[in-house]
Amino acid sequence: MSIEEVVRFAGSYPAWARVTVCLCLAIAALTLFLAPRTTSAGPEPKKDADGHWLVVEGVEVYGAGLGWKKVVKVTADVNGVSYVYPTLPGVEWLEPGPDMSPQRFKLPEVRNGYDVRFSMVARDAGDLTERPQKNKNPEGLAYDFASVDSVHVSSFPFSGQYTLHAVKWQARSAAPGASVKFRITSSPN
Repeated sequence: MSIEEVVRFAGSYPAWARVTVCLCLAIAALTLFLAPRTTSAGPEPKKDADGHWLVVEGVEVYGAGLGWKKVVKVTADVNGVSYVYPTLPGVEWLEPGPDMSPQRFKLPEVRNGYDVRFSMVARDAGDLTERPQKNKNPEGLAYDFASVDSVHVSSFPFSGQYTLHAVKWQARSAAPGASVKFRITSSPN
């Protein structure tokens, strides 16, 4: 289409219609010319798609010889949220040892890191018919382990070992009784 054909085509319309079309075209051109443009200097930095994960790798009980027949349940407290190890259908207790299976827990996103604390209940493996009551078992079938410390984790990946002390009748032992090996990573593996 030539310019003469466009002028002839536009001339067949009334003047108000031609002015309206010209104004609309001028506004569209100015908008395209004056509108702010966003340019990306490169791809956005990749955020951790998986977030952070707490991996409980196992429990070591100090002074536990071959005759020690206990099972354990560990509770991790991370920024006020509790995670129980083990959390498997039909499994409430684990036998501590070097070949324990790790368990992973998805942690919420935070800006200032994680405050991590552990506690543990151990009980006689031969008596799993009753549930123990914390610090209230006169037969000595249940043993609580705790610590007053918390570990602040703000750089990742992090690996650590958290020391627990036996608690009997609401008094904490001075000597360490167990430790929980754990890590916090950006990947569940």
